[in-house]
Amino acid sequence: MSYVDVAALLVVFVPFLAMPGIIALRYRPNLREAVSLVAAVLTFGLAASLIPAALAGDVTRVVLFSVAPGLDFALRPDPLGLLFAAVASFLWILTTVYSIGYMRGREEHAQTRYYLFFAAAMGGTMGVALSADLFSLLIFYEILTVSTYPLVVHHEGEKDYRAGRKYLVYTLGGGGAILAALAIAYGLAGNVD
Repeated sequence: MSYVDVAALLVVFVPFLAMPGIIALRYRPNLREAVSLVAAVLTFGLAASLIPAALAGDVTRVVLFSVAPGLDFALRPDPLGLLFAAVASFLWILTTVYSIGYMRGREEHAQTRYYLFFAAAMGGTMGVALSADLFSLLIFYEILTVSTYPLVVHHEGEKDYRAGRKYLVYTLGGGGAILAALAIAYGLAGNVD
């Protein structure tokens, strides 16, 4: 595997790899939040480091596994996807810094859960940005949907749960549309590129 392949994998999976650290450090808020911040900085650095190679034409396809012929779970770090990943991960850094002050200042409950699902949402976002095809996009889109639901209902009030139900209807409906498009594309073309 080349640097581009490994870095592309890390752009997507560093946020997920931060999750066990966030859970393990749940009783040590400074370290828990440091893990979140380090993951954000690392993700941004990796995404930004891949942009020059992608602009120079070094765009690879990293296949994690194949489900069927023409149906791969794969990443493709192209220039536009990397730009989106770099912008989103840079904003993750800023949002994490803001969240630390906000969550502590308001003495919010379930702060570990918040940082845990925020990291999962960032991993899903990075996966959406670097998806090589509709199948990979669908998987990461659904990870993003499931991981952001706890953020939507964080305050756990009736209004929040109502908003969460509406959110799931919209996002799972979008996932269903992507699944239908995926089935049609695979049936017609034999792949989902």
